[in-house]
Amino acid sequence: MSVATEHPFAEFIRQIGKGQKGRRDLTEQQAFTAMTAILSNEASATQIGAFLMLMRVKEECEEELIGFVKAIETFYCPSYPQPDIQTDISWSSYSGKRDESNWYVLAQLALSQSYRILVHGGPGHTPGRHYTESVYEHLDLIQTPTPKLNSPAYLALRNWAPKLEELISLRFELGLRSPLNSVLRLCSPVPARLQIMSVFHPRYAPLHQHAAIRLGRDRSLVFKGAGGEAEIRPNANTALFMTHAAMGYDLTLRRKFATKVPPYQPSVNALKALWRQGTSSHDHTTSGEIAIIETMTAVLMAYHHTDYQSAHEESLALWHDRDKNRLDIQP
Repeated sequence: MSVATEHPFAEFIRQIGKGQKGRRDLTEQQAFTAMTAILSNEASATQIGAFLMLMRVKEECEEELIGFVKAIETFYCPSYPQPDIQTDISWSSYSGKRDESNWYVLAQLALSQSYRILVHGGPGHTPGRHYTESVYEHLDLIQTPTPKLNSPAYLALRNWAPKLEELISLRFELGLRSPLNSVLRLCSPVPARLQIMSVFHPRYAPLHQHAAIRLGRDRSLVFKGAGGEAEIRPNANTALFMTHAAMGYDLTLRRKFATKVPPYQPSVNALKALWRQGTSSHDHTTSGEIAIIETMTAVLMAYHHTDYQSAHEESLALWHDRDKNRLDIQP
């Protein structure tokens, strides 16, 4: 009679799932090993589901975030980091927006006049939300891992880390987002001078900031943005957590107005109209233009390690000089 032996992955599930008093965080090395096993199909579907949900309840710590990110980038980006950086800005976009337009896409397009931007994002996993991939398709923006000036690139998760897209899609089966939604914000498919992240909950921002420093990111920016995307909310004070040369610093962008714009049905044509014509009498387009310029300002403050006024002036110039015929309005 054979004696059953415990699966190696069970150790990780037991460590994080023993209960409030018994559970322990994984070390960075354990997190690296666990994620590598998941990506290598060395853990069963049952084990992966249990692991992700237990981690969701426990909440990932800094050591675990770093271990997971290192495992993903080692598995899918073996040449990372590269000495010859070809991308200026790596911009994570996994949340989508529900009741307002994806103004941050226009910020990306305006910034691309002077900066090479790679946006990476995942599948639409929540009904009713408008995701970056769909917006890029409707705006006829390129979907390639190679950004160029005047053309921000979008890289779908399935095209660089297909196993992670499969795991993110477990939300439909499990009913909850997994920690991978946070982990992927810290990942970068290519080396970049600046990494941009947004979080749903403010308490995660300093965690991602500290992790970015330890991951050796040259510069990074993280904040709680509109709908979980990296877009400044004009009617709210926004705490920016940045890193530069292995040092962390933070500051607050003051809100531009106090009232909240009522929810409305977002559309790609609204993005095109604002790009071509500027603001109108509609509250949401006025708010949208402010969101675009303030988002650009935050990005440039982090990229150049400069003050608000200098970054704001460059943002206004880029917005003013945009090619207004770049986006055609379809009937």
